[in-house]
Parts: sequence; structure tokens; C-alpha cells
Amino acid sequence: MSNSYRLVVAGVFLGVATSLWAAPTTKIGHDPLTCVPARASARVVASIKLPDSLTSARVYFRQEGQASEYFLEMRRGDLDRYWAVLPAADSAEGFVVYRIVARDGSGNSVSTPSARAAISSTCAVSLSAEELRAARNIVLGLTAVDQNQNPAGFGCEGIVAMISPSGEFRSVTPCAAVAGAVPAGKRTSDPAAITSQTAPSSGMQSTTAATCGNPDGLTPGPRPPTPTPTRPPLSFSRPNPSPN
Repeated sequence: MSNSYRLVVAGVFLGVATSLWAAPTTKIGHDPLTCVPARASARVVASIKLPDSLTSARVYFRQEGQASEYFLEMRRGDLDRYWAVLPAADSAEGFVVYRIVARDGSGNSVSTPSARAAISSTCAVSLSAEELRAARNIVLGLTAVDQNQNPAGFGCEGIVAMISPSGEFRSVTPCAAVAGAVPAGKRTSDPAAITSQTAPSSGMQSTTAATCGNPDGLTPGPRPPTPTPTRPPLSFSRPNPSPN
């Protein structure tokens, strides 16, 4: 075997080995949810690795039967772990369909297959203190101009702001203010849940007119302004609400 032939073979082998060694890692590790709790938030967790710095990590979700998706920006946890908390489903029927999409600064993107999780009143989910705070401060991403702040099949509780399809960050009407005005299927309707949200806590002094010594009624002062919601920790590529 000639020296030139050996050199060619060695060069080809070295090139293939180098390409395999340098091949970028692009993947999302995720265990699909088997269920979603009714009238409580579910947590979606994934480990994400892309060749370049991550610029977008989102959960796209919808109630099964709905055509358009909403999205949530995922928050970064330890190492390559990212998570998000879904709005609470407003009944114990049906399914939630979701997928995770990630994108890096070089334009590489990866998506999980769509997962289908049954909504169940017996689905047990335990959220950390940080996750509970996130559930009370949801920034909802819209992907279609005809969407509003209340995804069909989900309650409005915890949704404090939204990102329009054009990428604008907008405040929303507080959930308590739209009670009774939201179409059925777009707000938590469980009587027990509503009672627990509106009844005074035990030991709390009543502020009715009779208790305050004003049987003719009180004249309420101006309501304090609704706090401006903070943007999510990861504020990624906008617009581009629904990548393929």
C-alpha cells in the first residue's frame, strides 16, 4: 500500500471522526404529563440542550378540540432544566394538548411531539413555593389575533398579563373584575373554588356597612391600581409566536 493511499485513508477517517465529535447536541428531554389536575396548575419540566445559547424556550398548549395554541415562556432552573406552570383547567373533563419548542441564537430549533394529558380531579401535583408564585403571575402568549386572555377550557385565575401575536406586552383585566362576564368554559366555575376565593378568612373582621356602624351604607373610595405585572424571567424571541 502506497504512502499516498495511507494518507488519503487517514485523512478521510480523521475528517469523519472530527465531524462526529463536533456534531452539535440538539435535544429536549421531557417526560410527558400523564394527567393535568382540574382547577389547579400543572408543571411542565424539560431539559434543553442546543448548540448555541438558548434564546427561546416555550410551552405551547391548548384544550383538545381548539385550533389555536397559547404559549408560556419557560423559566430556567438548575443547569439545562426549564419549567413552566400551566393555567388551571376549569373542569375535570377533556384533555390538554401541549408541546415544548426551543430555539438558539444560531437559528437551531427543536420541538417535542405533541403530548396529550387527561384532565382529572384526582391528578396529584405538588408545586414548590416558586412554582406557586409563578401560577399566580402567569404571562400568557397569544398566537392568533382572535384570542383573548382566557384560553378555552382554562380558568383566568393567575393570568396577569399577555403577549400579543405581534409581540406586545399587555396588561389584562383582573380575573375578579371579569367574573360573570367571561363565557362559560373560560373561567373556573367550581362553586367550592369560587366560595373559597370570595369568602372572608376565619378570624378576619367583617367590613360590611352594618359592622362598621354605617347601616345606611359606605361610600367606597377609589380602588388601588392593579400592580403592573413583571415580565417573565426569560423574555425570548418576539414576534414569532408559533414556530414550526
